[in-house]
Amino acid sequence: LKTANLQFFVYIPSDLGKVEPIWDRMSNLLISRHKTSACMVDKDRFIGIFGGIEHGSVTSKAELYAINCEKSIRLSDMNVRYAQDSKCLYHDVFHQIIICNGWGMTELYDINKDIWKNVRKSGWEARRLQNIWISKEDPYIMFRSYYSWNRFDIEQIDIRMGDALSVGVWSDRSASAPLDVLQL
Repeated sequence: LKTANLQFFVYIPSDLGKVEPIWDRMSNLLISRHKTSACMVDKDRFIGIFGGIEHGSVTSKAELYAINCEKSIRLSDMNVRYAQDSKCLYHDVFHQIIICNGWGMTELYDINKDIWKNVRKSGWEARRLQNIWISKEDPYIMFRSYYSWNRFDIEQIDIRMGDALSVGVWSDRSASAPLDVLQL
């Protein structure tokens, strides 16, 4: 997707089947870019849009799109520039946003303070970041899954200190983790 203005569309379901459901265009964002990372924030009240390609360069810009009033809120710039290889999520326990990329960078955004904090830089090789998620057992533990050189790796990170520990490495040409590992 390469457009001059990134646009979001919202699905409006039919009213008890009387009207056909439609996709309605939402307002443009503050920053025109493509190949961003995005996630739902704060009980799906906002869409977080992070990084991307702006005027041919990777950017560190970030914003929240308020769905109810169709307004975009500019956030402070991230410490690192991110593009389409990045993954992000909203951490509802701590009201923070986490973003990671395939080079091992992880940042936390404190929504209340409008501050980005570097958490972890690991590895030198580029790896294809598959997914990130928070542990159901411990809200301070985050997992990142990667696929590189015909092997799949899951890394556990303590977001308080940035300590990383590999919790699973195996060869698998299908690039999918065994079900028991994904349920960590």
